[in-house]
Amino acid sequence: MFIQNGWSIPVEITKKGSKTMKGISLWEPWASLIACGAKRYETRSWPTNYRGPLLICASKGGLLKSKLIDVIEELAYQGGLAPLIGKPLDATGENTHCRSITHKHLQFGKAVAICRLTDCKETGHMSQDEIGIDMPFGDFASGRFAWKLDDVCRLECSPSFTGRQGLFNVPLDVSRTRQFVSVLRHNTCQKELTQQWIDELLGEL
Repeated sequence: MFIQNGWSIPVEITKKGSKTMKGISLWEPWASLIACGAKRYETRSWPTNYRGPLLICASKGGLLKSKLIDVIEELAYQGGLAPLIGKPLDATGENTHCRSITHKHLQFGKAVAICRLTDCKETGHMSQDEIGIDMPFGDFASGRFAWKLDDVCRLECSPSFTGRQGLFNVPLDVSRTRQFVSVLRHNTCQKELTQQWIDELLGEL
């Protein structure tokens, strides 16, 4: 485990001795909503005990194109995805005066963010205030689980990445770690957070 500035990466050792962290695949536009900072909880039908770094991957497939277009035309989605076109995040959509985001701005088949999974809550125990701006972006029906995502760092130059169902291992060999660091170094926003992730990943080499 590498520790710097109060941060730590819990690293698993596989049977072959390689280091890994966890990844998860989501359909678009929900993967990009996490990357943009609008979606702070990922709601699932199953809980997880995992806590630590999590690579957010956008699946290649997902909604039918017609349904996807309908979804992202909603004002909350337009505001939540605004950083994709260089505009400020507006998760309520109240300040979004035109529908500028299209399906062409989404990142199918790519790793879009790295974040930290810090908690897993039963949705039935969450208040409306706690859910907040996430309400349009998740299924908070009773009996489900909300995974709390912190320290979300968008990968502005999203690399192609093939994910899998459920939580899966992401190898942190030297080549893959350097790839993530190179991608992070191209970020133009979130400079301090980006550098923290770079330092943390380099500490695993």
